[in-house]
Amino acid sequence: AKSAPTVFPLVACRSGDGSDLVTVGCLATGYAPASSVTFSWFDSASNKISDFLQYPEIQNGDNTVVSHVRIKASDWNEQKSFTCEAKYESEIKRGVVQKQEVYHQNPSLYIMAPTQEEIRDKNTATFACLARDFTPKSHKFKWFVQGVQKPETIKLPETLVRAERALYTATSILHLNEEEWKGGVTVKCVFEGKQETLEKMTSYTSSDCDIAGRVTVRIEDPSLEEFFLNDRVVLNCNVTGMLSDLNSIFWEDSKGNQLTSEEKQVGSSKIASLQISYEEWKNSTAFVCIIDHNDFLFPKTVSYRRINGGQYKAPSVFILGPAEQRMVDQVTLTCYAKDFYPKEVLISWLADDELVDRKKFSMTSVIQTGNTYSVYSQLTVNLLDWQKGKVYSCAVHHETVPRLVKTIVRSVDSVSKKPTLVNLSLNIPHTSCMFHTDMGQDASEEECDNLGSTVFAFVVLFLLSLLYSAGATVV
Repeated sequence: AKSAPTVFPLVACRSGDGSDLVTVGCLATGYAPASSVTFSWFDSASNKISDFLQYPEIQNGDNTVVSHVRIKASDWNEQKSFTCEAKYESEIKRGVVQKQEVYHQNPSLYIMAPTQEEIRDKNTATFACLARDFTPKSHKFKWFVQGVQKPETIKLPETLVRAERALYTATSILHLNEEEWKGGVTVKCVFEGKQETLEKMTSYTSSDCDIAGRVTVRIEDPSLEEFFLNDRVVLNCNVTGMLSDLNSIFWEDSKGNQLTSEEKQVGSSKIASLQISYEEWKNSTAFVCIIDHNDFLFPKTVSYRRINGGQYKAPSVFILGPAEQRMVDQVTLTCYAKDFYPKEVLISWLADDELVDRKKFSMTSVIQTGNTYSVYSQLTVNLLDWQKGKVYSCAVHHETVPRLVKTIVRSVDSVSKKPTLVNLSLNIPHTSCMFHTDMGQDASEEECDNLGSTVFAFVVLFLLSLLYSAGATVV
């Protein structure tokens, strides 16, 4: 029965006759009848090559024939392609021979020093040199103690860790005696790869190394000022300590795809900043910070996902005027936002529509009550400004506020305030009682009374905390 051949290109081998030539070939097999295949060769410009060989056919049930041609090494190294055509009756089968780029990747190199426990219990010092994720496979380890080469004690076989790119991991072990190591020597591991030589060193220390104390990693929540005022959600991965041994820091998504981030160094910390969309933050999308540091045997991963699963609820906002106090030249205003979700909230103050510096007012941590949160902020102002009728406004930024509106604003001044009394042996008159409702209406008298109860509770807790602090200080 007749059958057409299958054609396979053959990779190059440099000739050994001293000429600057490379041999490439083609193999045709599985055809019938015998002696029915003839070869032709063409260069990358489709010019026919006449100087080639076609070897005698091998007849072993599956007929096979081979042809080869010698080409310039310079053309081969420039990755020019060469095409063989196997003609079978009226059919032509083609094979393309071209130099393939060899993928190289240097390893991440780590050296592990012996523990004090090993030195104390076994009177030995064992060192491990780990090379991770390198290719090609060919490599060599060398050990040096005070500059003098030492033979490795154990060479572990290479492990193929990523088949798709043929990445390998290898380990070499060196044993020293206790006295030699404790003499204060420096031990160096050298990895010789196909393209580059890498090295790592370690020296004796009299106590166990506290790795956790050398390097700390933390994910910083997005800045609320950046989010509410600039519409930017930025995650910061902060690495502190031993930056000289930090190889890389970057962000990935949950599928392992590397993301574009910005790096900056602030003092002894390096920060990788990743800007994400509001939808990703709102929907609790997961992101992973990857830290490759010499103190970590494997790159450290720290995940971030916003905890956000409750029912969204807009805050009710109240602003309270100052208590009537004598012989003071300052008064304190209080802004209270309650019953909101999620917990992220930002409070700003304005004086006659001018933004007040954030350093001039305080804001408590959010207080959780059931499934909602509350927070309050206090602004201390000059008594004279207050008495002149300057208008002070509290602006509450929250996700539930429409993006075009941006904030819920409540204002108070010494002229338009309405009196409200909180019975705590303190006179707190002249308070503007207003808050946000879904219909945008002001609070009723009953709701103001409820607010008075809430304020009363806050004041009691505040005074109790002061008394507790004073008592603790005295004791």
